[in-house]
Amino acid sequence: MDFKSIMNPQRWLIGGGVVQLLFSTWLIMAPGDFAESAWSDLTARELEIATAYEMFWGWFGVPWGLWALMVGFMTSGQTQARITALTGAMLLIHSVGFFMMAESQGYGTDGPGPIFGAIFGLTILGVAIAGGLHWNMNEDSAEA
Repeated sequence: MDFKSIMNPQRWLIGGGVVQLLFSTWLIMAPGDFAESAWSDLTARELEIATAYEMFWGWFGVPWGLWALMVGFMTSGQTQARITALTGAMLLIHSVGFFMMAESQGYGTDGPGPIFGAIFGLTILGVAIAGGLHWNMNEDSAEA
């Protein structure tokens, strides 16, 4: 099995969508835990605000997960590969920007932020690479 066959756009989209939906669900269900671990020395009011933002971020992630599943199940071939590559690139830029801005404000310095960032970054990078490797695939190919 070669690298290109491992980097199947459909599998990476579905896997990435499932990871995103699982994390978003966790974030929506336990926003206070994430807020407490991501920020240090918060007043009660600041914790309420941070908790609300964590919940909002969880909801923000749901459409991305659903998008990945829809593209993975409803498209194929070169179209799927190109949407996969562009989605991965867009999410990678978005994620890097988000974590850079958040870290500059002290977010995640006391919690698991860098670990989650690495997991999502590698998953999103995999999605982008999978799409890019199959960008010019033959429509008759059964690769994706």
